[in-house]
Amino acid sequence: MLDTIITELGELGVLLLMFLAGLELHLSDLARSSRVSALSGILGVIFPVSLGWLAGNLYGMSAQQAMFLGLALGATSVSIAAQTMMELMVLRSRVGLGMLGAAVFDDVFTILLLSSFIALSGSGNGTLQIMWVIARMLIFFLLAVLFGLKILPYLTHLIAPLPISQGLVTLAIVIMLVFGLTSELVGGMASITGAFIAGLMFARTPEKTHLENGLHGLSYSFFVPIFFISVVDCAST
Repeated sequence: MLDTIITELGELGVLLLMFLAGLELHLSDLARSSRVSALSGILGVIFPVSLGWLAGNLYGMSAQQAMFLGLALGATSVSIAAQTMMELMVLRSRVGLGMLGAAVFDDVFTILLLSSFIALSGSGNGTLQIMWVIARMLIFFLLAVLFGLKILPYLTHLIAPLPISQGLVTLAIVIMLVFGLTSELVGGMASITGAFIAGLMFARTPEKTHLENGLHGLSYSFFVPIFFISVVDCAST
């Protein structure tokens, strides 16, 4: 029971961590490092997948088992690296921007490879399944950008003057959770990708500083430490 509680609170912690990372950036910053991000993200999948596949073959695994091993090694987590960059105050540096952009490419490319592997290994039309996976990702990114550019500024402008306590912070948390859930259900990607994009969208609003002040204390005093505790607990077991 306690392990479940720590795990769930840790999930909230990593979502808040990636949201704050996105809140410190701008879409223009990521666009400037898109070439580096794409190259490092794609190579960051190809190399571990290839080496995992090679190791599986050397140990006598079947072709499917060896490929699955490679795909498992291709998955990565950027949350700890993002926290390190934020602590060192170099998140908006060339290295930090390249790392976060590469994480997005890594997530998308790994899901595409894994979906292609499952589709081609099973029965049915594998090409249609792969096209559907790509379409889901594009639908998610399109919906996220349209919402962030068109609807989110209106919502923040509407809620900011209301005489309620921490209304904008509450809105940010709700939007972060919705983006994370939509990233998984619609895009088929990790929820941290949705939380990161939500932070990018809020970074364009005039209320950015207010949100940073409100969420920073909440995140780093409770949820983010629990996330790192859960990571250490998983590593020890």
